[in-house]
Amino acid sequence: MRLFFSIIIVFFFQAPVFCQNPGLDSLFQVLPKAQTDTEKIKTLGQISEQCEFNDIPKYSNQILDVVEKNKTVSDEKSKRVFLHEKARAYNNLGVYYYTGSKSIDALDYYQKAALILESDNIDYELLNSIYNNIAAIEMQIGEYNTALQTVRKCMKTDFAIGNKSYIANDYNNLASIFDRLKNTDSALYYGLQSIDIKENKLKTEPTTELINSHTNVGNIYLTRNNLPAAEVHINKAYKIAEKKQDTASFSSVNYWMAKLFMYKKEYAQAKIYLLQALKYANDNRRILNYAYAYRAMYEVSDSLQEYKNALHYYKLSNKYADSVMSIDMRKQAEVKQLRFEFETKEVYLKNDHEKQMAIEQTKLQKQKIIIWFIIIFLVLVFVSGLFVYRSYLHKKKINKELEVKNHLIEQQKELVEEKQKQIVDSINYAQHIQQSILTSETEIKAHLKDFFVLYLPKDIVSGDFYWFTAHGSELFFVTVDCTGHGVPGAFLSMIGNTLLNEIVNFKKITDPIAIIENLAEGLTNTLAHKQKNEAFVDGMDISICKINTQTKKLHFSSVNHAAYTVSNNELTQLDPQVKSVHGIFAFTDRKNEGVTELSLPAGTMVYMGTDGYGDQVGEQTKKKFMAPRVKELLLQIHQLPIEEQKAQFEKAFYDWKGKRKQNDDILVMGFRIP
Repeated sequence: MRLFFSIIIVFFFQAPVFCQNPGLDSLFQVLPKAQTDTEKIKTLGQISEQCEFNDIPKYSNQILDVVEKNKTVSDEKSKRVFLHEKARAYNNLGVYYYTGSKSIDALDYYQKAALILESDNIDYELLNSIYNNIAAIEMQIGEYNTALQTVRKCMKTDFAIGNKSYIANDYNNLASIFDRLKNTDSALYYGLQSIDIKENKLKTEPTTELINSHTNVGNIYLTRNNLPAAEVHINKAYKIAEKKQDTASFSSVNYWMAKLFMYKKEYAQAKIYLLQALKYANDNRRILNYAYAYRAMYEVSDSLQEYKNALHYYKLSNKYADSVMSIDMRKQAEVKQLRFEFETKEVYLKNDHEKQMAIEQTKLQKQKIIIWFIIIFLVLVFVSGLFVYRSYLHKKKINKELEVKNHLIEQQKELVEEKQKQIVDSINYAQHIQQSILTSETEIKAHLKDFFVLYLPKDIVSGDFYWFTAHGSELFFVTVDCTGHGVPGAFLSMIGNTLLNEIVNFKKITDPIAIIENLAEGLTNTLAHKQKNEAFVDGMDISICKINTQTKKLHFSSVNHAAYTVSNNELTQLDPQVKSVHGIFAFTDRKNEGVTELSLPAGTMVYMGTDGYGDQVGEQTKKKFMAPRVKELLLQIHQLPIEEQKAQFEKAFYDWKGKRKQNDDILVMGFRIP
């Protein structure tokens, strides 16, 4: 697959069209009959070129799996087949991610493919296609002269092979580059050459590439303010797209029709075409098209004096432009290009793997050290407190017996007060450390925008804690209520946080039930009592929500705590799998328990937390808040903005509590399904 990037620089990138066809059906019939992996990978390679666009990763990764399985093959001919299909799979993945405006990921795959082909001289046509794809990214990061050298390098091979279709597209790419270099004479020359080859020498039905060439030349004429000539080419592109029913090109041609009317100052007509451009951009996942179309909508709205709309479209334009290629992404791409010249694929993969493992290992080790430091520190604080308290009692007794030593007693009193201050300061610092291991709301909102957490410890440090991590599209939200509160609960919260990091982030265990089982086992090993018949009172209650942001599926597993989903004024209670005074240690036989699985519509609110909120006793009623009031509150606030929901939770709590002392640690977490 070869990217012809002329439109991406001027406006739109148009990837090859992947569609279902009769040949694909026959390939699916042949695939199960393949007797060797060589035959299988060749068939998969053909399928990956003809399948639906969204299926590219599926079949490309199947190719890579077959290659990995045969990495030790000794037959030279088979080895070259595997390498060729591996390079093709990497290139297809590059096209997939580039179309989705993930240029950095795309560049990685292009470079991997090029390294394979450069080292084994397997397929010069495919290698040239890949270099054209890399040139598209060079254009995107502003390296126009580098892109020019890359395309000219490809042209030498294309002329040697005599592939007129490739030569025509090389001309089109040169037109784009020279247009960016402000050399419109050269740009127009190569653009017209591209059209001439496609219309007069190839003698084939009009293609998407011909649409590209006409819009490219139309843009150049617009730049030169030659509106009649621009209109000819843009209208041709529009008619070809209509005739072919090429929906992938509809966004592009509608945009250029709009630009033509903008140059004519017919802004109302331009707006009609821009709305069509945005519609087809959405249908075909063209993020870059959004950026340019919204920019044009801003200019049109401004010209029509629709200033509120203009501001709206201006913000959308900047948003999508930044998502395509930010400054940081440009820097990353430049670094990757420099490194690409000398790296081998084996060294790159090995270093990347070792680096990732080292980061995870270092992070885990660091967390363990911090937790043990906190535990030792708190133990010392506790022992010191006991010592100070006993000293105080002893001095108080002496004071009653020996009034002559009042001065000495006063000194001891001051010492006690100083020690007490040190204890409070130490616990305050312990609170700072405990807060530092909790995931910040800002970090969580980077993965899920609509999220809040209400965290109100009863004492300085808390026995409740929350935990979050993300594995690709899967997000894990955990709320935990450890036995007790204050310093004892804080001990368990530190241990629980460390165990969750080890289970999910290091061991990669993602099933909610398996996470709870492993957590129970870890706590048993950590808090093992010396006498077997001793009551096991240390423990925790836990709720885990795993949400897949792509499939909208929610997996819920819990001990003692319910969760709630609310959508369109309908509330659903998710009951815990286990209800027991033994908490997590009652969760021992997963054969009889199943994770709760739901498919939730976008916009659904999910709430979870510990029992502190519902157990709070009110000042006026002398009764607990209880679950029915919690449900009523959820139905009242679930449609509010997320920050206002948090404020309503907090207000309801303090209104109910009044001046009464807080009963327990408070932890409530809420998030909206995107």
